[in-house]
Amino acid sequence: MAPTSTKVWPAEQGGKMVPLLQADRLADCIIGCAVENTDIEMLLCDFSDDIKTAKSAQVSSDAVAKKVQARLATTNIKINTLNVENLYVDTDRSRKNRETWRKVKSLREGKIATHLVEHDRIQSRFRQAAATQKIERTQEIPDLAVVNRLLLHSLARA
Repeated sequence: MAPTSTKVWPAEQGGKMVPLLQADRLADCIIGCAVENTDIEMLLCDFSDDIKTAKSAQVSSDAVAKKVQARLATTNIKINTLNVENLYVDTDRSRKNRETWRKVKSLREGKIATHLVEHDRIQSRFRQAAATQKIERTQEIPDLAVVNRLLLHSLARA
């Protein structure tokens, strides 16, 4: 069964991929991402010592991200997060294809490595003309993927 909502997928290079049904909701997504990025920037300042340690001590970014995420969870620090209702039917093949696209270096490589999905990719309720997609901002403790993304951004700047 397909999940009713999904986090916006963090792209490998720090961007976001948003499965959007209606163009008139684009502004909501842009504003939601901007608010989330502002909160992440503030976290970068709060955890700059951990980030400096990672860079100078040659500690793996994954280890530092896990440490920072654990501190966020224990101190209950939350950020504004954009949540977009998932409009796709989720299957093993579609998950593998998404993972493939996140890892490939070129369109050609991606086309070769992905497999045809032989069913309707969009959930039936979203194929109706009047269907709407839920887009909301919530306050949540950043998960490990978000912490990894903010850490990689910070290390790239330094």
